[in-house]
Amino acid sequence: MARLEEIIVPHGSIRALAKDTGFTEITVRNALKGVTSSPNAYMIRKRAIEFYRGSKQSR
Repeated sequence: MARLEEIIVPHGSIRALAKDTGFTEITVRNALKGVTSSPNAYMIRKRAIEFYRGSKQSR
């Protein structure tokens, strides 16, 4: 399975996302890098774009 597009967020947003969603920073980091594709990862990615000024990085 191919990796999803990576989502870039501003400094400090990974920690804030982890606190906001209740997941660990490692889980959030893997979701934003496109390593995981679970429903939780999609929710993390969606919140990163909507609330934390995340942007997709094309390869």
